[in-house]
Amino acid sequence: MRTTLPIDFGLGIGAFVWLLVVVGHLNVAAPDMVYFWGAAALLKRGANPYEMGLIQELATINLPQIGRLTGGFFNPPHTLIFISWLAEFNFRWATVLWKILSIFLILVSLRVFCRRYANLLGKQKTLKDGLWIGIYLGSFAPVLVLLNIGQISAVSVAGVCFYLAWRDGSLLERAGAGVAISLATIKPHLVLLPLMLIAFDLVRWRRRSIPTFAAFISVAAIVPSLLYPASFQQWWFAQNVVPLTWFQPTLSGWLLATLGPDILALRFLPIVFASAFVVWLARRDFNLENKDSGTLYPFLVALPLGLFAAPYAWLYDFVVALPTGLALFLISTSARGKNNLARFNLALLFGANILMMYGPAEMQYYVWYPPLLTVQFLFAMRLSCWTGPSVSGHGEVG
Repeated sequence: MRTTLPIDFGLGIGAFVWLLVVVGHLNVAAPDMVYFWGAAALLKRGANPYEMGLIQELATINLPQIGRLTGGFFNPPHTLIFISWLAEFNFRWATVLWKILSIFLILVSLRVFCRRYANLLGKQKTLKDGLWIGIYLGSFAPVLVLLNIGQISAVSVAGVCFYLAWRDGSLLERAGAGVAISLATIKPHLVLLPLMLIAFDLVRWRRRSIPTFAAFISVAAIVPSLLYPASFQQWWFAQNVVPLTWFQPTLSGWLLATLGPDILALRFLPIVFASAFVVWLARRDFNLENKDSGTLYPFLVALPLGLFAAPYAWLYDFVVALPTGLALFLISTSARGKNNLARFNLALLFGANILMMYGPAEMQYYVWYPPLLTVQFLFAMRLSCWTGPSVSGHGEVG
């Protein structure tokens, strides 16, 4: 049986569960969706997509039950490229299509990622393994929350996965990797550590790809100004009203809540120390002889660690760590017959899903998940759960 077939089976089960969630919430308001749909609607009119007063007016008409908005559209201007189509639909249909697109992006990006690194992600799987993969994905609470409220974090995880899969392929794939970087930076505060690794990755292994990536990133920077000339200026002004004192499930969120919400420097202190650790990890592992295992490992550590240290993140943003969780799951299923840690890792992965699904409603209490996943992955690597020290070319089998 082809190595990736059970993984595809598991991804399909997970996507089916997510679709059931979307269908089951067709008549439930997706409050965060109003920011993206509202920004697209304002852009279509030629108005300022970052103007909270105008978005509030649209929300009052289309989502009167949520009352006064507490957030806003704060994403970088190139986000407008990816959300502008929402204005072609009314709010209800735009929400449904947005959720389906989110599922599609997560499903396809994880599939591309797993096929690319099949030889690194464990031995040949069975359909029983695929069933457990589906249960794990279907019960991953951050995806369920993301779909319920209509957030955009699925685009960031897709960007990371596509970059890792396409970074050293054909010219067309490298062009896709350049687009993927733009996708990942739609929520830049979630991927600060992976972006550092991308820089290391390009300099150490893929210098010939730099012009291609630079060209597509430049396009992503220019197009928003064509859509709305003052987009960068208005985005910069919008950052002045980002509510950074909210109690969030990050280390900085807890530091602010404990030591004082007025000490905003605490918001950025964790990412500084995490960056130092990632630099050390990159200098060590990016010099390994094999550029696949040597560079994938730091990325999979940086994804959850970056969420823990992020200056701003919510539970639904933890979907960015899904590649690490899935990789750990696949590696652990291969080693569970001979490794007690692997069996323990599987139990922890499912246990964490259950706690996130049935735990407190307040998101700040889930601060433990990213560091737990980081430590699990570090120990799995340390104790040789990493199954593929050698890969030649692409990792797809059969």
